[in-house]
Amino acid sequence: MAFNDRVLYNSQSTAVGLNGVNVGLSGPGPTLLVNRVRLGTLSALVVVDAETNTITLTPKWQVSADSSTWVDVYQPNSPANVLWATGTAGADAPVTRVLTAPDAVYAFRYARVAIEVGVTNGLAADVGNIGYNYQLDDLV
Repeated sequence: MAFNDRVLYNSQSTAVGLNGVNVGLSGPGPTLLVNRVRLGTLSALVVVDAETNTITLTPKWQVSADSSTWVDVYQPNSPANVLWATGTAGADAPVTRVLTAPDAVYAFRYARVAIEVGVTNGLAADVGNIGYNYQLDDLV
């Protein structure tokens, strides 16, 4: 089987509505069972659209042992997650980027990307989309 036959692109692509998400909380993306993922190949294709004036949207990786309790994951040197979009008074263009998974996600059963809301609560126009990219592990 060729390498590309085992690559999943934008898998589990899911819209994330942020309406009613309070400051400091997150809108969760789809849950990914990590045992299907080849070590070192996981990333997420993330789109965020911040429309509410002054709102900030920050995608971040989270992990869980039970798919119930989620913990934020940081890179080895513990930098803060960086916001990707800030809403203004006018229409804002969506921001699309790839978010690489930190190595720590491979030590947990489940992983996901969530979009954290900052400065002001999310409204209906504040949205995102999250899909995962990875190569299937040969052991699956």
